[in-house]
Amino acid sequence: MSLFVCVCVFLCGCVSTDPSEQKYQGVQGDEPGNTVPKKKDSRTTVPNKKPTFSEVINRWAQRPQPREIIVSLSVDQVVKPKTSENALTPGRNREIQAEPKSKGTQDLFKKVRSILDKRTPYKFNQLMKLVTDVTIDTEERLKGVVDLVFEKAIDEPVLSVAYGNMCSCLAELKVPIPDEPNSTVSFIKLLLSRCQQEFQKDNEDDDVVIRTKQKKLDSAARKDRHRLLLELQEFKDIIRRRSIGFVKFIGELFNLKKIKAPVMHDCVVKLLQNQDNVSLECLCSLLTTIGKEFDLKEAKPRMDRYFFQIKKIARERKTCNRIRLMLQDIVDLRLHNWVSTGPDQGPKTRRSQEKCSSNSSPKTQETARSGLQP
Repeated sequence: MSLFVCVCVFLCGCVSTDPSEQKYQGVQGDEPGNTVPKKKDSRTTVPNKKPTFSEVINRWAQRPQPREIIVSLSVDQVVKPKTSENALTPGRNREIQAEPKSKGTQDLFKKVRSILDKRTPYKFNQLMKLVTDVTIDTEERLKGVVDLVFEKAIDEPVLSVAYGNMCSCLAELKVPIPDEPNSTVSFIKLLLSRCQQEFQKDNEDDDVVIRTKQKKLDSAARKDRHRLLLELQEFKDIIRRRSIGFVKFIGELFNLKKIKAPVMHDCVVKLLQNQDNVSLECLCSLLTTIGKEFDLKEAKPRMDRYFFQIKKIARERKTCNRIRLMLQDIVDLRLHNWVSTGPDQGPKTRRSQEKCSSNSSPKTQETARSGLQP
C-alpha cells in the first residue's frame, strides 16, 4: 500500500497542470533532446497600434520636398528642335532646291501641297478648281508647283492617271520670264524639262549608297546584321517605287499627247539595255501603260524587235521568277491587243465600285463577303 502511494506522488510531481509550465512542449516524441520550443507570436499578444492624427501630420511634414524645375525662358523666345546632318527629308520636298523668298510664295506651296494630299479619283473636278484658283504669277511659283506635282505623281503611281489629267489641264498655264521681256514659260514646258532631268539623271549616287550599305552589312556583327539588312532593303524599295512611279507618269503624259513617241522609244531602249530587275519591271509598267497607243502600225517593226528581246530575256531565266512572269504577261497582253483579261487593280470611284458590285452574281458577292475566292 505504501508503495502504491509513493508511485502516485511521483507521477503527480512529473506531470504539471500549470499551463505556464507547458509552453515548451516537445514536437518529436517524449525525449528531452528532441524538443523544439515554440516561438511566441507577437501579433497575438501585442495588438496593432494605429497612428494618431498628429503622427500622420508629422510624417507628412518630414517627407522629402520635390525638386523645383526652373525654366528660364521668356514667353517670346522661340525654341528650335535639334537637327542632325543626315536628317530624313520627305520625298515631296526633296527636289525643291531653293527656299522661296517671300512668305506669300511659301503659303502658296503649302496650299498646293494640301490640295495634292487630298487627291482622289472622284474629287478631281473639285480639287482641280482649287488649284486653278491659286495665284501662280511668277516663274518661281510655277517651278515650285511643277516640282510638287511631279514628286507627288511619282510617289503615288496608283494615281498617275489623275495627275496626268491634272497636268493636261494646267498645260497652258504661262507666266512671264523676269530676265527676258515679252517672253513666257508654260507649265508643260517646265514639267517636260523636269521629266528629262529625271530620265537623264545618273544613278551613280544611288549605286554608291547601295555599295556602302552592303559593305557595312558584310562587316557588321551578328546582332546588327538584321537592322542593316532592313535598311538596305528599304533603300532599294524606295528606288524601285520611285522608278516605277516615274515611268507610269510619263506614260500617262504620252497617252495625253504631251510627250512624243520618239521619247518613249528612247525610254524603252534604255530600259532594255540595262536588263536589271528594276529596269525590266519599269519596262513592263511602261508598256502596260502606253501599249495601246504606242503599238501602232508604223511602229510595228520596232515593237517586234523589242518583244523579240523580251522573249529572249524570259527564256534565258537569268532574272527572278517574278520578273520573268511579268515579261510573259506583257507578251500575252500584246497578243490580246493590249486588252487586259484580269481585273482592274487601279483606284475606282464610288460609282464604278457600286456598278461592279451590282453586276456581280449573288454567289460571287456572298463569296467576297466571306473573304474566300470563288
